[in-house]
Amino acid sequence: MLTRREAILLPIAGYVCRSSRSVAAPAAGFSDQQYARAMVIDALGGPGGFDPSEPDDAPLSPKSIADVRASGVTAVNVTVNAVGNGLDRFAKTVAAIAGVEHELNAHPDVFLKILSAKDIAAAKSSNRMGLIFGFQDTSMLEGDLTRLAMFYDLGVRISQPTYNRRNLMGDGCLETSDGGLSKLGHEFIAEMNRLHMLLDLSHAAPRTISEGIAASSAPMAITHTGCRALVDVPRNTPDSSLKALADRGGVAGIYFMPFLRASGQPHAEDVIRHLEHAVNVAAKTTWGLERMEAYPA
Repeated sequence: MLTRREAILLPIAGYVCRSSRSVAAPAAGFSDQQYARAMVIDALGGPGGFDPSEPDDAPLSPKSIADVRASGVTAVNVTVNAVGNGLDRFAKTVAAIAGVEHELNAHPDVFLKILSAKDIAAAKSSNRMGLIFGFQDTSMLEGDLTRLAMFYDLGVRISQPTYNRRNLMGDGCLETSDGGLSKLGHEFIAEMNRLHMLLDLSHAAPRTISEGIAASSAPMAITHTGCRALVDVPRNTPDSSLKALADRGGVAGIYFMPFLRASGQPHAEDVIRHLEHAVNVAAKTTWGLERMEAYPA
């Protein structure tokens, strides 16, 4: 049996993130055979490498498809919404979903749409990359929570209540007031729980994170963050929230971004430093794995 610490580190040990939209590659000290057996899930990324000469909505290039095939990544949380407050968020989000569906239809031997846990296993067994549709905001709902079920029917399985700024659900991490969740934000989480969607508290303000953890009746995630105890910037998460997240059965993912250092370019050792800190905080949890039986797959 793996310990909780080993279970957390094993999927991470197999790859090194090269950019926020990159695919993974086996890391030094981790054999190709071990990596091939591992189920590797990128908690926030994209299906292919970043080409600055191409627009964001351009179809995947042959090089990107080749990168996907070579990556060994089992599944990735792909953002399918127009992020931030602004006009036409609903229409732009529907268009973004249609764009990812186009890639799924164009490359059925490369990608698999993930709608349930069993689809992740199917992606692994068929050597495809599973695409998990996710939201990094709720501005496209325009305050109408019935739209959440509509987007669920379109395949969305993960959603953040906020991005960096305040919206109808609550405060994002760049808001100085840190007002937490709104009443509508609490109703949003209840609807997420009803639909069995994963609540992602990335980009939320500290109070929004703590209130979100307390409000959710199911395990939640902070898919991409760093440890605020190591680098005190708004995008990183305090130890108290990392511990509360783990106590409720949640999962945190460490990103490879400049926020891992106070200044300068982050390196692999910075990622490991934040990972080890988060694991040490989470290892003090009292949450039992047997409670997973209470939540449907």
